[in-house]
Amino acid sequence: MLGAFILFIGGFLSENYYFPYIGLLSGVVIFGFLYLFKERLFGKPTPSTFKLLLEYSSFAFLGAISGVFLVQAPYFLSERLASPKVAGVVSASLSAAFLLTYLPQVFQSAIMPLYSYKYGKDEMEYVKWLAEESTKILTLLVALVVFSLLLVGREILSLLFGFYLGSEFYLALIAVETYIAYNPSIVALNSTKYVREGTVIALLGAGVSLVAWLLLIGPFKEYGAVLGLFLGYLSILIGTSLVANKKLKVSFECYTQFTVAILLQSAVFISKILLLLAFVVYLWLFRKEIRETLKLLKPFRGRGF
Repeated sequence: MLGAFILFIGGFLSENYYFPYIGLLSGVVIFGFLYLFKERLFGKPTPSTFKLLLEYSSFAFLGAISGVFLVQAPYFLSERLASPKVAGVVSASLSAAFLLTYLPQVFQSAIMPLYSYKYGKDEMEYVKWLAEESTKILTLLVALVVFSLLLVGREILSLLFGFYLGSEFYLALIAVETYIAYNPSIVALNSTKYVREGTVIALLGAGVSLVAWLLLIGPFKEYGAVLGLFLGYLSILIGTSLVANKKLKVSFECYTQFTVAILLQSAVFISKILLLLAFVVYLWLFRKEIRETLKLLKPFRGRGF
């Protein structure tokens, strides 16, 4: 890595602003190859190994494409099927809501190797436990944040950035919350031999969203765009929970906090006062789980977080 970094710095001597990055990536490849050659770490893959790698990579790529489609399609379809103004509203609402996904993305990067490692050692109980516990913790933390954003988030964004968001922002938050709820289980599927099942579920969810967008964006504008995204994520959640339960024995109970949260959060479409009461009810129902989660976070406080 030091050699690659030197090439990265040296790239700035060139007028071509791509050279630093080309130097960095080339350095990683060259020095990595030399290290493997020196330590005699090159394996001798068999045709069956190549076939397995190609199959896994193909399905993983399709799953990634479906995820990108679900994120990007609401914008360009809103512009095509409605108007640039509607696309702008959708962009503002979803961009703000998708800020919630940074936590699960970091979490996913941390637990994905654990899934693969423990699955390789045939420690299926650990894979099951990790999927369930990470789902419980993530859904609880995100539910608390979403409740808070439903109460004051729209007003804060309007004050800070000077644009008005309608009720579609509330549905966008719930849609992203749904995505976060199924994330640990679908990562568990994609990190094991069930990547095909995970990809099929993601593609079906993308298909549900596409049909919903084609039907709803025209008559319902930004509300149709966000509702279509929610329906797609909900389809993936249902499929993921069923397959993860069948293949990995992941319990349906780990989604309890999420299910209760979105049922109570729907009160926002009636009144903020009712939503505040629903938030209090949620805090009371899961007071034990909240205390346990706060205990888990205590070590990070002592380290300056």
